[in-house]
Order: sequence, then C-alpha cells, then structure tokens
Amino acid sequence: MLNYSGKLQEILKEYYGIEAPSLEFLREGGTHTYIVNGKSKYLLKVIGSSFSKTARQSIFMMRYLEESGFPVHAIILTKRSFFSILGCDQTFSTAGHDT
Repeated sequence: MLNYSGKLQEILKEYYGIEAPSLEFLREGGTHTYIVNGKSKYLLKVIGSSFSKTARQSIFMMRYLEESGFPVHAIILTKRSFFSILGCDQTFSTAGHDT
C-alpha cells in the first residue's frame, strides 16, 4: 500500500479548508480509498492516472444529474469551486465548475 497521508492532508487543508484531518485507510482495489475525519466525515478516493479520464467523466455526469434534480452523492468542491483529482502518480489537477 502506498502512503499518501501527508500529501493528502496538505491538499485537504490548502484546497478544501479541511483543517487537521485524520485519514483512515479503508481499501485498495484500482483506487486507494480513505475515510477523512475532519469537522465532517468524507470518503476520499485516490485514483490512478490511467483512470483519471473515467473519473472526470463520472464527476461531470454526477454534477449534471445533481443540477437536474436527481439524488446523487455530493461531490465536495474546493474553496474556489473546483473539483480535484489526485492520481496515484501524485500528479494534481483541477477542473472548474461554473456555478
């Protein structure tokens, strides 16, 4: 298992404003899944770069469904209203979302 804990905590603080989160590793299987315990509890998935395009398409579809009134899981946006993807190669990218 790769340990992203320190880098993920930095990203959660800087981009999402989640102060001093604790990360609990949940599972590995194509993605690395963590439970983020901050003021609230979140599920965080670290996705390999080979799946980043699929993940991005899924996020856009979920945002579309949400805006169309369908019940979907919430996607937590950054402080600047972006969603972020961190791949297993530790590259970081963001994509905007118009609100």
